[in-house]
Amino acid sequence: MAFTGESLAFMVTLRRLSVLVLRLYCSILVTLVTFLGWMGDFNEITQLEEKSGREDRNVNQIQGFREVLLDCSLQDLGFVGGEFTWSNKRDHQALVRAHLDRGVATGMWRQMFTSASIRHLVVSSSDHMGLLMDTTSGPVVQPGNRRRK
Repeated sequence: MAFTGESLAFMVTLRRLSVLVLRLYCSILVTLVTFLGWMGDFNEITQLEEKSGREDRNVNQIQGFREVLLDCSLQDLGFVGGEFTWSNKRDHQALVRAHLDRGVATGMWRQMFTSASIRHLVVSSSDHMGLLMDTTSGPVVQPGNRRRK
């Protein structure tokens, strides 16, 4: 775990954890979020439509993940960018894509970062898109667009 600046919000990346481990982690998380907001990145789909290609996804695994999100009161943060965040980078009929990477947060974290948004970024050296979390409360000023006096 690492602190995200002065916000005292925990940011944890959780990848490829079984539903059982997620449930255990959820019980710890519920205790922590009494005092602190929390956000993290999960690599799982929440519905069959979030996957395209020939490989089937285990419906019980999808349902288990959705139940964990509900049990932990975690909200999907949404996104701006491409629909799929992972690809096996194969051609035509062998191509499999999924909206695997997602940011989720507790209600308290959402209250602390009301303008937070996630943008999907293309990363040429990876089979996953990058997730850029923007927690600024005002409009982003690009370095070349500053007003000069």
